[in-house]
Amino acid sequence: MVRFATERLVIRDPIPTDAADWHELMSDPKTMYYLPDIKTHSFEESRQNLEIAITDARCPDRTKYFLVIEDKTTGFFIGTAGYTVTHTTPVGKIAHSDYFLLPEYHGRGFATEALREVIRFAFNEGGVYRLETGCFRESRASERVMQKCGMIKESDLRDAVWHDGRMRDRVGYRLLKDEWVSRVSSKQFTLETNRLILREMTLDDVSATREIVCDELTMYAWNGAWSEEENFAGLEKQLRGYREDGFGRWAVVLKATGTVIGICGLQYCETDQDSVLEIGYLFNRAHWGHGYAAEAAVACKRYAFDVLKVDEVFSLIRDNNLASMNVAIRNGMLVRRLYTKHYKGEDMPHYVFSARKSEEA
Repeated sequence: MVRFATERLVIRDPIPTDAADWHELMSDPKTMYYLPDIKTHSFEESRQNLEIAITDARCPDRTKYFLVIEDKTTGFFIGTAGYTVTHTTPVGKIAHSDYFLLPEYHGRGFATEALREVIRFAFNEGGVYRLETGCFRESRASERVMQKCGMIKESDLRDAVWHDGRMRDRVGYRLLKDEWVSRVSSKQFTLETNRLILREMTLDDVSATREIVCDELTMYAWNGAWSEEENFAGLEKQLRGYREDGFGRWAVVLKATGTVIGICGLQYCETDQDSVLEIGYLFNRAHWGHGYAAEAAVACKRYAFDVLKVDEVFSLIRDNNLASMNVAIRNGMLVRRLYTKHYKGEDMPHYVFSARKSEEA
């Protein structure tokens, strides 16, 4: 019987007592909106579906892994994640992965945590060589899970599937075993430019970040300096992001001196319309005016396009922050629209700058 655990989850084979939870998931209209072919319409239909999954788990030549995700602390049923082997080749199996969570567990990182462990199991124990998955392009949250698990985008199909009365675009992602091995065995992330090194921050960087985010003038676009508590909480958030997303805001180190002079990197941020991958940058005031922000931002854009394989990256900039706008322009970005961000009780107009891979010369 398959059973393994993560920091917050237990992932295991289904059992007959999962019937009620299984039905709640498989019949939920929001969860199954994009999957009408497998949505169930009665408890009996869900029970039969569960019985098939249990039977598949007992098969000696198993090809289907529909695994239950449950909360390690409470034991509550959260959803399912797993994969189906579609082909067997001399170098290993080719499989398609899926993950479905009950709506009340969305937005808490559970899908990423579960899929990451399913990927580990598939490559280390399941004999899988290539793992594939995909989603409708409009399903941003599902696509983000793929990206956060290190999967690589390899298809963007326009009007590929008829669904709910119209044709819809679909994106496809993959991960090969050697790509995964390279990612998990790599040393601490670094990104290098002519004058700079971008690396993951540690708690030892709290003094360097304090000089930046606790400075009143540096933080004018945020309506003033952060407190010591906000600085430490922000640093801890970045450390979590490295673990969950594989990237985040990085410390910018000046090669010539080894000094941390700024913060720059990639992070998913919410706008009024959707979640976008943003290049953000903040630099110690003593190092303004030397082009370091633009140099670091360009490197982040290249990493997003060439390594993460995204099609578009953004910078969300307050309308009074002319210096940051100039950095975005030097990074090849254009203004796409204006929206209002709500921060600490205030409405702040922000320009949405972006660079698209398809528009590069």
